[in-house]
Amino acid sequence: MIDYDTPKIIGHVLDSTGFASLGWIGHSQGTLMLFGLLADQPHYSLIVEPFIPKSFLLAFHCSILRYKISDSCLFVGV
Repeated sequence: MIDYDTPKIIGHVLDSTGFASLGWIGHSQGTLMLFGLLADQPHYSLIVEPFIPKSFLLAFHCSILRYKISDSCLFVGV
């Protein structure tokens, strides 16, 4: 999943939206997938910003949990 699925998910979202970067909200396996990808392919840290592991979600307003599009990035909940 780290080597194939995660880069495909990121590529699909970027291709579909035309954005240069995206935000990643990870829960459980989604967190581990991105941690693994960033450890294996650090250049993804330039594409995925911010990365929000589940443990930090309590500090954010609940509306961020819905897919939210701003001018420069798309938050993807995984």
